Amino acid sequence: MILPHLHQFRWAARLVAAEALLLGRRNNTNEAFDWCEVALRMSQHVASEPTLIAQLVSYAIQTIALQPLKDYLSAAEVPPEGAVKFEEYLRQIDLYEGFHRAMIGERAFGLDSLDQLGEPFGKEAKIPQAAKSLFLVGYLEMMEKEIEINKLPYRLAKVQMDALEQQLKADIKYSLAAMMIPAYKHATQKRDWQVAEIGLCRVVLALKAYQCERHVYPKTLAELQQGLDWPLPQDPFSGKDFIYRCEGEGFILYSIGQDLEDDGGLPERDEQGKWRQDADIVWECVR
Repeated sequence: MILPHLHQFRWAARLVAAEALLLGRRNNTNEAFDWCEVALRMSQHVASEPTLIAQLVSYAIQTIALQPLKDYLSAAEVPPEGAVKFEEYLRQIDLYEGFHRAMIGERAFGLDSLDQLGEPFGKEAKIPQAAKSLFLVGYLEMMEKEIEINKLPYRLAKVQMDALEQQLKADIKYSLAAMMIPAYKHATQKRDWQVAEIGLCRVVLALKAYQCERHVYPKTLAELQQGLDWPLPQDPFSGKDFIYRCEGEGFILYSIGQDLEDDGGLPERDEQGKWRQDADIVWECVR
């Protein structure tokens, strides 16, 4: 409600993604890539705002933008030139830098909130200045650590976040700051989920281009890498290559996801379309 334009961007992205989906199903693949890129540029515009809510909305827009690709790339033959062009665009998206700016922005918003602490209940309910100063010191100490921790991928940040959460519970000056830790952890997971989605899409495009030229998919990602002049992205949740295997005429490619465990390529949605808590982030192509 505070930032209504973010909601409008999200709905606009749905319209753009719908156009991309229709073009893809009509085999206008290169035009579909162009429209997906439009939606992704919208997400980058939103991500330029230094707030966590803006970052989360930008991730949602990216999910909307990439969903048509999951649909029509599954069975489509992709022209190598279109795949190369779109992959080069995806390569430029840096979610970590936007997230870092957002954490610094969140620190500023938190300071403003602390300054107004107690005011909704009237002047007589305002927290004494000494207590506010104590909370302020605790908040700044916590945010300094959070900002540094969140420069790391979630798989590495999680251990430090858990340790910091326990530390905050032990001291009253961190009592307000401690309430924010779960929100930051959730946002970090979302960030790396989207990093994985973009990385998976890049690898799928490379696989499709390989198949178009050779009429067969590579047996391994190492075989695919031999024909590329850029390094394949790694899974942010494992720090290793994405997991790939040929299946029938196509393949399955996936990240182990935020539970940090390999679930064998279990998709994030079940047969009824409901989200699974413990699942992998899967891209599957049937041919």
